[in-house]
Amino acid sequence: MNVGEILVDEGIITAQQLGNLLKPHRSISDWKLITKILSEGLSSEDHIMKVISRAAKLPYFADLRGLYVPGAPKHIERNVAYHMHIAPLFRIENTITCATVSPFDPQFVNLARRLAKKLEFIISTPSKILAALGDIYGR
Repeated sequence: MNVGEILVDEGIITAQQLGNLLKPHRSISDWKLITKILSEGLSSEDHIMKVISRAAKLPYFADLRGLYVPGAPKHIERNVAYHMHIAPLFRIENTITCATVSPFDPQFVNLARRLAKKLEFIISTPSKILAALGDIYGR
């Protein structure tokens, strides 16, 4: 699944707007696309993430507080979490639950394989993920 196509199909942005956002880039991450849509004022974080949540059939959390313990053991290395824009919230046995803006990134499969863990996702906004990362890893 492609986040740009989902947002066009759901009427968040037009195909022309998507083309304009992608034009200067060969490829663009879902995170970068979403933040560009936000910076252009084309939609709100909440609206975009609810649409992605429905498309991915994953729960959407507008607030991540209470789903992690600041300073708790780190389940994913800091630089990896920030680079991939995923906030590792908690671990139960061999499964790490992470917040992300898009679960469709193929890098997640490689990360799970490298960690020898199963990754499960919930959807949240870029600002809430960055706040959680700051709490989890320190600012």
